[in-house]
Amino acid sequence: MAVRNTVNREKFNPKAVFPYELRYEDFALAMQDIYDFFYDVNELLISKGLTRFDDMLRPANMSGMVSDMLTASLAKHSRTLTQNASQRTSRSGPEWCLSAQFDQSRDRRNRNKEYSQKGRRG
Repeated sequence: MAVRNTVNREKFNPKAVFPYELRYEDFALAMQDIYDFFYDVNELLISKGLTRFDDMLRPANMSGMVSDMLTASLAKHSRTLTQNASQRTSRSGPEWCLSAQFDQSRDRRNRNKEYSQKGRRG
């Protein structure tokens, strides 16, 4: 039977200072999402008589997958961060990027839209 892990918040560095309005809670929730995912998947695999998911994957694959999942989950729980949209679709880089959303995000979208429209006309 798989063990359901929980985040031990006592292990967090109380002196840490986070950028972009990040909170300890954002990291704890992101970590708990990963724990819950592995618990659910491993429960299903074990009930079918198979080995645990993390035992099936190569270490490099596991590392990349956990990195991607943490990035996506941290962006989901954060008040100011979002996943880089180009990384979500192309997966050209080894990890997804997080970018801060500021009030200028609407202006940036408008500039990108204007730029793409100019490229179609040209």
